[in-house]
Amino acid sequence: MCDQKYKGMTTIINERVKRIQELEEQIADLKKRFPAHSIKPEMVNRLEELEDELERLKDNN
Repeated sequence: MCDQKYKGMTTIINERVKRIQELEEQIADLKKRFPAHSIKPEMVNRLEELEDELERLKDNN
């Protein structure tokens, strides 16, 4: 029974780490696509959404 609970917790942690990595990659990719001038509001909003989600995941450690 403890093994099942441990495996479940490990899976949740692995999924969180994977999502953090995905978010970091998406943020880096989005920043690369930012033009030098006249950044579209949609891009800024998306960046804020990604950064907020990343911060929430990292704070839950």
